[in-house]
Amino acid sequence: MLPDMSVCGFQWPVRFGRLKTLEDHNRYRGSALEKLDADRASPQPNGIACPECEAELVDTDPTGVLLSNPPKKRISCLACGYLGYRIY
Repeated sequence: MLPDMSVCGFQWPVRFGRLKTLEDHNRYRGSALEKLDADRASPQPNGIACPECEAELVDTDPTGVLLSNPPKKRISCLACGYLGYRIY
C-alpha cells in the first residue's frame, strides 16, 4: 500500500529508491554553472556577417539574452570592433 502524500488535495508523486542528497545536487549544479561560466567567457561564432567589414560576428555572451520584445543577443565583430544586438 502506498503512503498518503496528499497535501490540500494535491497528490505528490511517491518515489521509491534513493533520493539524491542536497550535497549531491549542489555539487552537480555547481559543476554545471562552472561550465556555463566557461562558455560565457568565450564568444561563439554565429554565422552572421558583420555589417561593416563582412567578417563573422560572434555572440559576446552566449548564455545571455536581453529580455526585450523581441528578445536579443549581444554581438560583436572581432575584426573591426563592431558592437550591436541581433534578434534571438
